Order: sequence, then structure tokens, then C-alpha cells
Amino acid sequence: MLPLFYGMNVLLVAGLYFYYNRLNILLCPIQKDNFWWALGFGCFASTVITLLNEAAVNWSKWKSAVTETEQLNTAYQKSKLYGLKGQINPHFLFNCFNSLSSLIQEDEQQAERFLAEMTRVHRYMLRTDDDHLISLDQEINFAKSYLHLLKTRFGQAIHITVNVDSGVLQKQIPPLSLQVILENIIYTNSIIKASPLSLFICNEKDKLIVRNSIHQKVLNKVANLEEGLDNLIAKYRLLGGNEIQVLENTHERAISLPLFDKTEVAQ
Repeated sequence: MLPLFYGMNVLLVAGLYFYYNRLNILLCPIQKDNFWWALGFGCFASTVITLLNEAAVNWSKWKSAVTETEQLNTAYQKSKLYGLKGQINPHFLFNCFNSLSSLIQEDEQQAERFLAEMTRVHRYMLRTDDDHLISLDQEINFAKSYLHLLKTRFGQAIHITVNVDSGVLQKQIPPLSLQVILENIIYTNSIIKASPLSLFICNEKDKLIVRNSIHQKVLNKVANLEEGLDNLIAKYRLLGGNEIQVLENTHERAISLPLFDKTEVAQ
């Protein structure tokens, strides 16, 4: 903008010098020898004002960036804390060990696989704890291990389908996103064999869709169960791009998670 301001100063000072004697505004004569001083002062004043204005704008942007960074870090810390809660959830561990104990007596081979999948789940939770993004391929593999534990536990009371195109597996997603959603589904819906819970994971272009049937049960601590999903929504909002979409009716809920390219995440 400075060249434009300098040009405006030239026109203004030259115009004042040209019209001053014709307008007879003041009685004092014009000092033609001071033309360059007047022009220099105008350009200097424009430079100072412009720099101050730019400094104020950049300061505002910097404060906004710092605030967003702090909010993002807070969201990640909450997400890590929520993930840690999931790792040490006594109900989850108790149910897993209870299922494992039953399998050992009934089918040792299936018990070995259950233990292997359980190990993969907890290893993934520990390894991705400090990662902001991870490939969808890794997240889907984790989800399959997590869903294997659920399927072993609930049997015919839950129907699970995972159908994700291989072309989007290299996209990026915040780690443990599916764990947050799946845990929310499991703990907010009744799961009985007479009315099986349907769970479907697929993709639509650059979005991962998690769809489930609704069989709501009475809960005492709904707020705690929704905290993880709220934190995930906040994390996506701070990462930039499209936000999570939640569509729900009386029979079904669908959660749409945008997928990231490595270059799309806000710095």
C-alpha cells in the first residue's frame, strides 16, 4: 500500500502548492523551497501510520493464532485424557477379561485371538496418544480389533459391517476418533439379541460415516458419555476444514467425519 500512499501524497502536496495562491485561504505566502520537505514529511507520516496499522493488525492476528493454538492444545489434552479414561475404563476391562475367561474354557483358539485383538487395541491407544493425525488405515485396523472384542462379547446382539474404500485409507484422521464414537454408541444403546444393534462404517468420498440403529436406554450419566464426542467435535473445529456432522432421527444416527490430506491441516 505504501507506493499508493506515496502517490497520493505527491498529488495532495502538489495540488496544495498549485491551488494555494489561487484560493487565497491564508495571507502568508507559500514557501516553494519547502515543497520537497512537505512531500517528504507526508510520505514519512504515511509510512509511520501504515506500519503502526500493520503492526496492530498482525498483533491481533498473532493473539488470535495463540488463542486458537491454546484451544487446540486444550482439545487435544482433553482428547488424550478421554482416551486414557477409555484405556483404564474398569467396565471395559472387566467385560474383556470376563469374556476372555469364558473363551479360555470354551475355545482356546478363539481366546488367543481375543487376547491378541485386546492387546492391539491397548497398544494403539498408547502409541497414538501424542499424534495429532494418523492414517485412516491404522484407525480402521484399530476399529476392527475393537469391534472384534464387542462382537465376541455381544454375539448376535450386534451386527457390524465395515466397508471402506481402499482409495481413502491414506487419508488422515485424528487418532481414537472411532473409539470415541463406538464407545458412545455402545454405552448409550441397549444391546439385546431380540433387537440387535446395527453398526455400519463406510466412506462417502472424503468422509468417514459411522451409522448405527438407535435402541436408547435409561442413563444416569449422559453428560460424561457425550463429553468425548463433544471434545472430538471441538478438535475438528480447531483443525479447520469441514466440521463433524451428526444426523439423527428416531431410528438411526449417522456421524460424518471429514478426512484430511496431510497438507490440509491448519498450522
